[in-house]
Formats: sequence, C-alpha cells, structure tokens
Amino acid sequence: MALFVLVVCAGLLGTQSPLKNIAPAFVWALWWVGMTYISALAGDLWALLNPLDTLFRWAEAVYARLRPSKRLSLDLPYPEAAGMWPAAALFLLFAWMELVWEGADRPASLSLAIIAYAALAWTGMLLFGRREWLCR
Repeated sequence: MALFVLVVCAGLLGTQSPLKNIAPAFVWALWWVGMTYISALAGDLWALLNPLDTLFRWAEAVYARLRPSKRLSLDLPYPEAAGMWPAAALFLLFAWMELVWEGADRPASLSLAIIAYAALAWTGMLLFGRREWLCR
C-alpha cells in the first residue's frame, strides 16, 4: 500500500524527469516485469499485494461500521456476455501504454493513468462486488 501511494505521489509531486523519478522505473521495470516473473515462480501474489483491493476492503470495513445493515457494493449481476473481455482490453491498453504511449515516461502522466485505472477498478468493485470484479 505504501509503495502504491509513494509511486502515485512521486509521479504527481516529484521531479518530472523520468530518470530522477521512481514512478516510471517502478511501474515498468519492477511492477510490470518483476511481478510477472514473481507470479510465474511463486503464484498469484498480486491477489495478496493488490493495493486497489486493499483500499476497497478498508472502505468496505468503514462502511460496515457506519451502516451495519448495508453493503458498500451494489452487487449488480456481472454481464456474462462481457466475460473476461474487460480484463483483456485493459491488458492490451496497458501494453500499448508501455510500448506506444508518449506519456509512458512522464511521471505525472503515469500517475494520472494509475489514478484513472484505480477509479475504474473501484467503480467495477462498487457495481459488481469486489470479488466478482477482481475475478474477472
């Protein structure tokens, strides 16, 4: 969680030189490449380390304390026709961002993209439920 906050804040508030800011190196080298190798060797560690899941769980816990009889998620039925296509589309978008996007080495642009993705993920969790969204 601390690394997520550090990377986003460094991208937004730190120097905008890609060589002097931790955000581009962390996202493209450590997370994108490193997490792939770690997951291949040790299994799905992302399920344990996902900061978006952690923040949503915290929000669920706070909401449960404030409104004990209510759930944070709307638990709408996930459209079966969508299947895994949203995940596939987001994966292709992420690959495009790394390879083609001109903002890939700009820390602020990268942090804004992370925030946009987080908002999309949290919206999916809010609409369909955390587990359902993350499984798909």
